Amino acid sequence: MSGLNPHAGESGLFGREEIEIITPALNELRSDDLELIGPIGADTLLPRTDCDAFVVMLHDQGHVAARMAAPNMAAALALGTPVMFSSVGHGTAMDIAGKGVASPEAMIQALLHVTNTHPVGEAQ
Repeated sequence: MSGLNPHAGESGLFGREEIEIITPALNELRSDDLELIGPIGADTLLPRTDCDAFVVMLHDQGHVAARMAAPNMAAALALGTPVMFSSVGHGTAMDIAGKGVASPEAMIQALLHVTNTHPVGEAQ
């Protein structure tokens, strides 16, 4: 799991959310025998290859990695929010709207995630 603050707070130097909120929540989940790492900085977390999934604290932390891994196919799914939310990795793309150059693939992926048409992370 990523931290919220730069460098996951640096032991409180850049913020206390990791100490006061995130680490206690992770410890509670670990007591249910979940294997979790973190909180660590997103720049350190996302390049790891020994994780099955990443949980990030900020929308853009995850989108950067997703867009690097799957350009034009990145879609995010927000979990634990009052309203189901999915979005494409490229945002609104207003800079290319109406030019006939946009790929619909990211929107298709976002819709498939929200409608549970295929498992999250498995593109069709």
